[in-house]
Amino acid sequence: GYVTDELKQFVLYIFLNAKSEWIYVNNAGAYKGPNWIDDSNEGQEPILIEPGAVSDLVFSGGGKDSLIAMKILDQCRIPFATISVSEDLYGRSDQQHDRSVRVASCTGSTENHKVYSTGTWVNSPRLKTANRENVRTFIPIEYEVYFFFGIIQCLSEGYQQLAVGFERSAEEGNLIDGFEGVNHQWDKTETFISVIRDYIRRELVGNLDLYSVLGNLYDPGIFLHCRKYAGNVALTHSCNVAKPWCFRCVKCAYTLFSMAAYLGDQANDFWGIDILNHPGLLPHISDLLGEGNQKPFECIGSKEEVILLFELLRRREAAGKAMEIYSEKRGDIDFDYLADRYMHVYPDSYLPALHQEKIMREMTSTVAQQRALLLNTPGVDRGH
Repeated sequence: GYVTDELKQFVLYIFLNAKSEWIYVNNAGAYKGPNWIDDSNEGQEPILIEPGAVSDLVFSGGGKDSLIAMKILDQCRIPFATISVSEDLYGRSDQQHDRSVRVASCTGSTENHKVYSTGTWVNSPRLKTANRENVRTFIPIEYEVYFFFGIIQCLSEGYQQLAVGFERSAEEGNLIDGFEGVNHQWDKTETFISVIRDYIRRELVGNLDLYSVLGNLYDPGIFLHCRKYAGNVALTHSCNVAKPWCFRCVKCAYTLFSMAAYLGDQANDFWGIDILNHPGLLPHISDLLGEGNQKPFECIGSKEEVILLFELLRRREAAGKAMEIYSEKRGDIDFDYLADRYMHVYPDSYLPALHQEKIMREMTSTVAQQRALLLNTPGVDRGH
């Protein structure tokens, strides 16, 4: 049997942390996790992967983080393949995979593996049960499961390292008074990676490593990398409402305002809109600047990262309704502090020893070069 005490503890810990948002939104603080109907078994010794020709398998969701993670590995001459997972919630599976493969195809990926995840919960009796229990929202289980899809592919093809593009910005919670532990992005944090990696190596596969290529970078460091690979950025998407872009949600607003700040006018050309005047994006500025009751439940950067992007736009005298709104809300800003904190490569991330020196060297070089170009270029910066 596979139901062990270790599995039960692992699932409970992951659920209570990764789904803290669900517990908060549904006022379910008394819920202590699922009850197991299976008795625990002794478990088995972890198996080992027989190494293949390519060591790394990288998750590709088709967004900027996936693109930059793969480009960094390319520059470091680290061979890798990719894996993408489709989810019913996000539309047609073939379109989801096409977007992910399109991004992977502009990198050195040796092969693009596809996983089709099909669920029945939308049409299941669970919705009626949930209504009786006053459950107001559902939150999909994604990377908590996706890693296990990756394990199967690693065992099949001999990959020994499973990589993601989770950024340092995910470490900040949603900062709700009395619920400081609530973090929409908890399953992108170093803690999550460490817990799931240790469980897998201890209980399932003894020689499989998990890591994030981007754990040393906040979002601004990633957007600096986007400048270097601007020719490919237009292939990416960043929306959970209507892929590739709905141009009206807070995640679209955060990502596109950032692209305008770091890439300059060409960002408008990439997506065919006037980003700083788009009516679907403007209403989110207040929430992005932390004026709501909480940080929005989305994969977005912190209030300080948003201030930094608007200050970058302000420095190059960008015009638009977004800038008018920001100017009305602008307080005292220590620009040098924001730039130094967020345009920086941090050393304390769990990169594999085999890759650490190469990845750190590549990231540090790119951030330094692109920061200098961005901050020292007079007038309207069009990216490099």
